[in-house]
Amino acid sequence: MSLTHLYILDLDGTLFKSDALWDNFRELCANKWGVSKERFDETYSSSRMDAGAYDIDRHLESLDLSPETVRSEIELLMKSKNYVFEDVIPFFDAHKDAACMILTQGVSWFQSLKANVVPISKNVCPVTTTLEKKNGYILSHMQVADTHIIFDGVPYASITFVDNMANAFILPEDSNPFLRQYRIRRNVVDDRHAEIMTLTGIPEVTTLLNIP
Repeated sequence: MSLTHLYILDLDGTLFKSDALWDNFRELCANKWGVSKERFDETYSSSRMDAGAYDIDRHLESLDLSPETVRSEIELLMKSKNYVFEDVIPFFDAHKDAACMILTQGVSWFQSLKANVVPISKNVCPVTTTLEKKNGYILSHMQVADTHIIFDGVPYASITFVDNMANAFILPEDSNPFLRQYRIRRNVVDDRHAEIMTLTGIPEVTTLLNIP
């Protein structure tokens, strides 16, 4: 039996232009609710959960804004501009025969809004939102057999994990022959995390189209 390949794709900074959204959201908060850039950035920095994921509910609470009020405004923001990287659809078109999933860390309602902007996610690319670190999530859901790899109980020929964060990956010593990992390092205009050096042993690409 021939097994398919699984691509596990990060959302923020890999498929979705999160920094561009934040720049526009910061501007919206200033213009609509009088939140200064300094207050926005300060409360953003202190709104992370224990595992490091951004907690938008905690952030909004510290800004005295309700999620219900902000959600509709964020949806309008996402409709006003294209926040999907240009190589995303060509990547999915080139891997139609493979299985794909989006794995993202954060608050589910906010991550779902962003994932729904990625056209492929609505039909054939399921989205999993976790509060734990993605490398830990993958390790806990993965089993290695003699000739293949199993993820969430489903056998695959191999798995490719793609993320833009330098510290998101399973360490090479904890990896296996059926798992490939790529750090996508976009330019710093689109992703401020691109300035951080890639972990030794993790291949680096600048576009999804360079991932086999």
